[in-house]
Amino acid sequence: MELEEQKRLKAEWDALTEEEQFYRTQEDQFKSPSIKFDQNSFSQELTGQRLVIQQERVRVDKGEWIFLYKSPIPGDEEVAKLKKTKPKTLNVNDLNIIVFKAWIDYLPFQTPGQIETIQRIKFTQYMDEQSPPETPRPNVETMYLYLKINLSQPITPIRYEPQPTFQDLISLAPEPQPIPLSQQCIEELRSDLQVIIESLAMEYSNMFSKDLNKYQNEKQSNMLMTHKKQSLQQRKEHFLYDFNISGKYKILKERIKKSIVKLCRDKFSKSGSVTGISTTQSDQFYSELYVFLMEEMRQVLINMVRENKEALQEDFSHLLSKKKTIQDVGFQEIIVEKTNETRKQQLERLCQEYEILNRTEEVEKHLRDLNLINPKDQDALMKFAFFCLRCAKIDQAVTLVEQALSFDGHNQQNQLLLAGLYQKREKISEAKFILELLLDQDPNNLIYHLFYNLIIQSQDQELADFMMQKAERIWLRQLNLIKQEGMHHEDPQLFDIPWIKIPIPVPDKPEKDKAILEQREQQRIAWENAHNQPQLTEQQYDQMILQLVEFFENACLFELAEQSLSLLNDQSHNKITMLRAKIYLYKSEYAQCLDLIENMLEFNPENLEIRIEYIKVLFKSQAFEKCEKQIKFVLPNPQLREDQITYFSMYLMLGSIYINEKQFGNARAVFTKACQIKDNSSLSWMGLGISSHECEKYKEAEDALRMANLYEPTNDTVWGYIALNCLKDGKRFRDANSALKEMNKTDAGQVNLMVRLSKEFYNIEEYLTAKELLQKAINWAKIQDMLTEEINQFEIQLAETNEKLGLLQQALDIYQEILNGECGSLEEHLKEQINRLHFQTNIKY
Repeated sequence: MELEEQKRLKAEWDALTEEEQFYRTQEDQFKSPSIKFDQNSFSQELTGQRLVIQQERVRVDKGEWIFLYKSPIPGDEEVAKLKKTKPKTLNVNDLNIIVFKAWIDYLPFQTPGQIETIQRIKFTQYMDEQSPPETPRPNVETMYLYLKINLSQPITPIRYEPQPTFQDLISLAPEPQPIPLSQQCIEELRSDLQVIIESLAMEYSNMFSKDLNKYQNEKQSNMLMTHKKQSLQQRKEHFLYDFNISGKYKILKERIKKSIVKLCRDKFSKSGSVTGISTTQSDQFYSELYVFLMEEMRQVLINMVRENKEALQEDFSHLLSKKKTIQDVGFQEIIVEKTNETRKQQLERLCQEYEILNRTEEVEKHLRDLNLINPKDQDALMKFAFFCLRCAKIDQAVTLVEQALSFDGHNQQNQLLLAGLYQKREKISEAKFILELLLDQDPNNLIYHLFYNLIIQSQDQELADFMMQKAERIWLRQLNLIKQEGMHHEDPQLFDIPWIKIPIPVPDKPEKDKAILEQREQQRIAWENAHNQPQLTEQQYDQMILQLVEFFENACLFELAEQSLSLLNDQSHNKITMLRAKIYLYKSEYAQCLDLIENMLEFNPENLEIRIEYIKVLFKSQAFEKCEKQIKFVLPNPQLREDQITYFSMYLMLGSIYINEKQFGNARAVFTKACQIKDNSSLSWMGLGISSHECEKYKEAEDALRMANLYEPTNDTVWGYIALNCLKDGKRFRDANSALKEMNKTDAGQVNLMVRLSKEFYNIEEYLTAKELLQKAINWAKIQDMLTEEINQFEIQLAETNEKLGLLQQALDIYQEILNGECGSLEEHLKEQINRLHFQTNIKY
């Protein structure tokens, strides 16, 4: 009979469709008891923090716990009575609450667009430390729940391919091109030149071997230089004559001919004959080609002489005499060897020093030079970008950040900065696009969520609130108020588990319905009270917002920082006041900035950080008297020495103030200390050199200026003072003239220095040089909008110099031009000079 029953059941099972088999198995209709509800469906709206948690469960935990409570139908008072009376028919343990839990698999919802899942979930009994020891332990081996979940919207939305990438916004820079043909032909030319020079050297050596051996002996003697030059010239003429007559030059000519043809074709873009172009064009081309070839030959020869200096038999020292100019090969290596810093390190140091003194033009120049070393150096590009931000040059900063990202489109910090710059320029859609990409890559980044909230507040308040809820949950984790992601399955926090109100059957006694429903509501309230979701306090919330504010502050996005301050509850904190001061400083509103900092110092007079910021603002606003007092106040503070850069900057600023106020003795002492703190500071050595010069300590000035020149070879002020020092100290015209030439290469408009140099050259009767300097000074004075009275004085000096050169008419024209303009108190003097010159030149006035 049993066997027949099994066969019957199997036949009945086989007759079922696949769907019927699925439902029957899931519901376990015949094998085990199932939980029955009067209503088998319910809905719950997930918003705010609950929606944030739900997304987290799908994305990270891939599931959620469901808890079922079995509680006695009587109310709490009746349960207490029953426990006291203990009726014979009642098992007291049945009055305890029993909790069951089961894990719902959310993995299907990771599929884009998925809104439904059907599962059969198994329950286990849940007990914690608070569970009574007498709690019943029913058999739950076959306790299952058939569960069907439907979502109104997918947790993982459908993404249509292809998805946009950051490269759609900022294209990657093209891969470096292979060496162009022009470079290849130049390298080939250099190789041929080296072979030719070596061949010539060998022929020359073979021809004059005896004479050269004799010359080596004469090196040790006191042979007259004139005799040496004559001997060399004779050998040279003899060699060239023999070399041409023998036809050997033709061999070398053919050797280099191919290289020159390639050079003309690939570098100068010439093909065929040049007879088809005009005489002027052909002459220009031949001139360019000649200059290029001569320079290449000179460089090859210099390198060969330098490498084989010990083996040379003739004296080629004149070839190396020019190697100390900045443009020549090997000079930078000399600088590196003497200063122990590379060109990049040198430029980074100069940028830092010049920015301390707010000399932004020099900083920008050195940053451009830094970028020229390696145009793909992202660190150099970003240094330049942040400098532009500090100077409110937003468009330039955007270009630099975009350029950096074109070389590395995956740098998230630079992407975030670009989003901020786009927001600042009101390119909202681009900023949102970048932040959405960043959120995909790092869903737990606090700054991304807060920034996105800030961007979309005016467009989509609901989405903005949702992003803030996510940010708050991230901050709760960072404060260790809730567990880290991924731990929910192993160690669930009950406040994270939603209360699901499932309709529960009640006896058909209406008088008891109300009491039962009230009991259920009390249980829900008790659940929520026992497992409250941690909330941020106002102080913790402000700490979170300050993370965003500090990011904007560090990125010099002060308008966005100011906008973020409106989210704070407490607006009175020192940190916020300091930020507001920096915003005023950024806007060049110095008075408001100083008022805020002075108020802070009134309540925090010992705060060194605030006082340092105060000094920087005073220096930038050119309030030098107050700045000097404040620097003197902080210098004895031992805490200041812990930060060597700040400590050094105080001396650099104080020395500059003394130079500006012409207190050269004080400046000399201060810059001496600055050089001790940082011995490779070109500006400190320059300050020491200038102050020593003005104190008539010319030897010390020269030593200091040469150190400044070593650490910054292109500083026109240093070169100018070297020239001035040479003229003052022994009237060394040649040295002064050489320094003046270097100054003119990087002339940046040092008007007063040029006028002083002009006077010194005038005093040693070098009137032509004096005139050239005065003309440059006057041109720069007009460009810099100097006072008319000052320019008039310069022009009078120029007229006097023209008189010394015998250019009386030019001098007269200058006097007349000044007289026709705004001459003020100079009118009488000018008329006297004009009359005098008229008399000298016999011109009727």
